[in-house]
Amino acid sequence: MDVVDRNHDSMNSIDEVKNKRLAYKIKFILSIENPYKESLLQWLLHNPINPDIDTAVVNTLNKEFGRGLSMPEHIEQQEAELKQQLQSTQFQLKSYLNNSLRESIRMSYYSLADIYLKAGSIDHALNAYLQTRDHISSSAQLVETHTHIISLAIQLRNYALIKNSIIKINSIAINDIDSDTLLIPSAVADLGQGNYASVVDSLTKLSASASHPLIPASDITLYLALCALATQSRQEIKEKILDNDALRSKFEFEPHTKHLLHHFVASEYKALFGLLDENKWAYLLDPHMHSQYEQMVDAIYKRCIVQYFESFTCISLNNLIKTFGDDGILNTTLKLIKSSQLNLRYDAVNHVFHKASSDTRTNLLNKAVAVSESNHKATKQLVYRMKLSNAKLVLNERSERGAGGAGGSGGKKEPRKEARQRRNSDQLDDDEEDDGEEGSSKQVEMDVEQSK
Repeated sequence: MDVVDRNHDSMNSIDEVKNKRLAYKIKFILSIENPYKESLLQWLLHNPINPDIDTAVVNTLNKEFGRGLSMPEHIEQQEAELKQQLQSTQFQLKSYLNNSLRESIRMSYYSLADIYLKAGSIDHALNAYLQTRDHISSSAQLVETHTHIISLAIQLRNYALIKNSIIKINSIAINDIDSDTLLIPSAVADLGQGNYASVVDSLTKLSASASHPLIPASDITLYLALCALATQSRQEIKEKILDNDALRSKFEFEPHTKHLLHHFVASEYKALFGLLDENKWAYLLDPHMHSQYEQMVDAIYKRCIVQYFESFTCISLNNLIKTFGDDGILNTTLKLIKSSQLNLRYDAVNHVFHKASSDTRTNLLNKAVAVSESNHKATKQLVYRMKLSNAKLVLNERSERGAGGAGGSGGKKEPRKEARQRRNSDQLDDDEEDDGEEGSSKQVEMDVEQSK
């Protein structure tokens, strides 16, 4: 079967890029090797986007496909018009800067950014919006500026700047800010940075009508499906995604993504990875997912292996290969065992995996030792506390004793009086005992003399 016929969803992605005229995606697709490059170049030749892309189309067709095309006249005309607009706007901006007219300066930077975008220079457009930040005078203007910055940062794949701008907008805490407009860029930034679990958290909070001019609904389902497979359990996928009413309509744009999730939940791993491979260009043609695709598939593959062994205590290698449809799965499984992600033992003679049985007696002894050590530590701390208390070095007890003796006028002196009285009475008792001993000794001496 032909690759293009097999990757029907990939063609849908190309068609959507054409319909929405997403310049940054078109530029990315032309920068990588793919089976759709020539057909896209041919379409762009008759459907110009901007001078930057149009020039690249002609040069690529001549260099890589030997077309021998001349540069169209409309490119030079458009470049001349944009250059004239740029010079006029820059002259006005200098005048506004000299007179410190904040609002006029801000709007001039906006006009500069629009001109750069028409020319296809996203870097210069972003720099113009960044300059605008110094001339903001209200919260609404701050939100507007950072919304533009987020849009350009998405096109440039500047994920740190996306996150920073989202934080700036959230710090204002304006009630009328649409949460969907921030959740989608946040998910894109997390995807680019490899935070797959955060992508799922953001996209599962979207409303049914959520949309973004640069991230169509088909891309949202692609991001959500693969990130969920890489991080979520079967139960979480079912509850957060498959049973989520707000997300059901979005799966209609990429139907295979829903099948992927169902295969994972049903432990149909061979069908799962077969479907992933058939639609790989739908992921590789996306500028944000392209660099993450191999890492995501590897994470999904390992999670499926671990999940598969949870239901068995003993499984043969042949059954494992049959379930996954991959003859090279043994090496991956052995790596998972060595890294302690799988608690298994492999019988290389009979080609059977056995779940390692735990020693009940050893586990019980280890628990007893742990409890004894914990009790010993607690006892030592208690004895130490008692010694500190006896030495009157515990601050709380000293203050409590002082507070307990107070109760009226002269209350603080009562404990001292009582102590003095106890000492005096003890001294009297000792004196009486001494007198009694002296008297008895004298009586004995008198009795002895009389007997003589």
